[in-house]
Amino acid sequence: MTCREYNRLVWVAVAQFLLALGLATTTGCGCGKGGDKGALVDRKKPVVLDASFNDGAPDAPRPSKGNAPPVPHVAAGPAPTRAPAAAPAALPLPPKPIRPPDIKEWRRDDYYSARRDADPQLLAAMAYLGERFPREPRAAELLIRLLEPPATPPAKREADARVLEGIVAALAVNGTPLAWQTIDQLACGNLRTSDNQVAATAALSALLRRPGQENEDSLLRIVALAGQLPASRAADVAGQHRLLLEQLKSSASASLRLRLVNYMIAPETPRSWSDELWTCLQDPRPENLAAQSVFYRSDRPDPAVRRLLEQRLIAGSNRAVGRLLGTIPSPEAQPVGVAAAAADAYAAAEPVWNAGMVSTIERRLATIESLEQGANLLLLASTIPDEGLRAAILRTFRMHWEEDPKPLAAARAAQNMLPEPGFLLLAKIMPRKDAATFGISKGGAPRAPVGKGPKSAQGTAVREAKQQRERITQQWSKFAENLLRAMGQQFRAVAKPPGQEGASAAADVKDVSVKLHAPADVVAAYRVDWPAGLSGKPAALTVSPLRIRYVRIEQQGRPLRVRAYYRRQLPDCEEHPVEQDAIWLDSLSAVGEGGNVRSIDVVVTKAHSNLPVLADQEQRLIIEVLAIECGGVTAKGPAAGGQ
Repeated sequence: MTCREYNRLVWVAVAQFLLALGLATTTGCGCGKGGDKGALVDRKKPVVLDASFNDGAPDAPRPSKGNAPPVPHVAAGPAPTRAPAAAPAALPLPPKPIRPPDIKEWRRDDYYSARRDADPQLLAAMAYLGERFPREPRAAELLIRLLEPPATPPAKREADARVLEGIVAALAVNGTPLAWQTIDQLACGNLRTSDNQVAATAALSALLRRPGQENEDSLLRIVALAGQLPASRAADVAGQHRLLLEQLKSSASASLRLRLVNYMIAPETPRSWSDELWTCLQDPRPENLAAQSVFYRSDRPDPAVRRLLEQRLIAGSNRAVGRLLGTIPSPEAQPVGVAAAAADAYAAAEPVWNAGMVSTIERRLATIESLEQGANLLLLASTIPDEGLRAAILRTFRMHWEEDPKPLAAARAAQNMLPEPGFLLLAKIMPRKDAATFGISKGGAPRAPVGKGPKSAQGTAVREAKQQRERITQQWSKFAENLLRAMGQQFRAVAKPPGQEGASAAADVKDVSVKLHAPADVVAAYRVDWPAGLSGKPAALTVSPLRIRYVRIEQQGRPLRVRAYYRRQLPDCEEHPVEQDAIWLDSLSAVGEGGNVRSIDVVVTKAHSNLPVLADQEQRLIIEVLAIECGGVTAKGPAAGGQ
C-alpha cells in the first residue's frame, strides 16, 4: 500500500469518528503534494444539527453497523439556537415582618396593628412605652387610642383582658394628667372598651395603689356618684357597686378609709348606701381602726354594729397596752427596736386613746342598765389608761355593785384580753370592807323590813340579805383575784433578772414600795413608769401616770412566817380566801395629796402544792409582789383626764 492510500484510510477513519460524535464531517481528504485536500469543520461557528436527529425519540433503538444510515451533510453557516436548560426552582423567601421584632423600634402604627392582630408582644411594648416616656402626653394619647375596641371582637377574652390591664398600668406609669383623667373615667365606667368591667377593675386598682390627695378625691367622687344613683337603676349597677366595694375593702389606705367613714356619717349620705360601705370597714384590720373609732363615736351605727365596733376597738386598744407594756410581742418575725415597737403601739392606740373617745365612753357608761348589757363598753373603757375613765368605771361599779361580775369575766375571756393595770385597783375596791373610803357604798348593815309580819320572817329576810351581800362580795373578790393572777402571769413572762431593766439590782429590789423580807432571792423583776417611760408619745395620746413594780422570789421558807412578815409591813391589808396552796394579801391606800392610789399584792404559793406539807413547815416557796400606783381610783374623780 502506498503512502497516499494509507493516509487516505486514516483520514476516512478520523472523519467517521468525528461524524459519530456529531462534531464535524469531511468532504474529502488529500495527502501529499497535489493530492485531494480535506476540510475540517470550523469550531468557531455554531453546529447545526439535522432536524431528524433532534426530533428522534430518546427511547428509539440505536441503528446497527450493517445498515447504518448515510452520514448527514454538515453545512456551514449559523446553527439554530438551542433552548436553554430550565433553572432550578428558587426557595420561597420568608414573608416580610409586619412589625419590627424589637419592640423598642415600634412606631405608632405598629402598636395599632399589634392591637388589631392580638400580638402577644403588645403587653411588653406597652410596658416599655410607659416606662420609656413618663410624663409624655403623646405616649398617653397612644395608649388611650389602644383602649378602643378592635373592629373584630377578640377571640380570647382572657388575652384581651390582659391587654386592657396592661394599658391601664402603662397609663398609671405615664402619670400625666391626661392619663389619670382617663383612669378616672374608666373607673366611673364612662369610657367604652371591649370589656368595661375589666377596665374598671384595673382603673380602681391603679387609683388605690397610688395614695395621694388627688386619687383619693377621685375615689370619693366615684363613691358619691354611686350613692346618688336612683333606686330604679340599682339592678343595672349592682355589679359595679360590688366591684367598687371589693376594691375599697381590700386595697384602700388608712387615710382613704377615714375619709370614707366621714362621708358615711354625713347627713346627706343615703342610709342604705352607708350600710353597704360599712362592709368595707368592718373587718378587724389595723388600717380600719381609725375609721371604726370615728364611726363608733357617731350616732349612725345601730346597736348590733355598735357592739361589733366595741369588740374591734377593744382588740386594738388592748394590743396597744400590751405592746407598750412589752407583754404582747411585735407581729414581725424579726425582733424590732424599742422605737419601732413603740411606734407600732402608738399607731394602734391613737384611734382609741384620745379625748373624743374618752368623752363618748364616759357619756355612754352613765346610761348602761346592767353590767351584762354594758360589759363590752366597760371592757373598752378598761383598756384606756385614763384617770377620768377609771373614775367613770368606778361610778358604774357603784351603781351596779350588787350585780354578779360574771358577765364582765365572760366578756374578757371571750375577747382574750387583759385591761390596763389600773383597772385591777378598781376591781379590788369592790370586795373590800373599806370600800366606802373609795366612794363605794354597799348600803350598810341589812335591817329588818318594816311590817307586821312575824319576827322569824323578818329575821330570815335579814339573814338572806346578809348572805346575798357576802355572796356578791366573794364574786367580786374572785373577779379581782383572776385579774391579779392574769397580770402576774404576763409580768412574770417578760420579767428579767434584777439589774437588766436599766436599773441596778439593788434598785430593782428596794424600789418595790414595800420592804422585802431578808434574805429575798429575787429571780426576776419588771418595772414600768408612764408617761415618763414612753419616748416619742404623740401629744394627742391620752396616757395618765402609771407606776408598776413586780418581783418574783423563789426560795425555801415557811408560808405562815412569810405571811406574818408582810402583814406587819402592810398593816391595812386584807387577806382574801384563795386556793389552799396560796396566800393573798391585798393592800390599797392613798398616796400623798395628788389623789393617787397604791395597790400592793403579795401572793405566797407553794412550789409543790401536791406535797402534804403544813403551812408552818419549811418548803419551797414562790413569792410574788406586785405594786401598782395610779390616779382616778375614786368615784369622785375628774370627769376626763390624761396627759
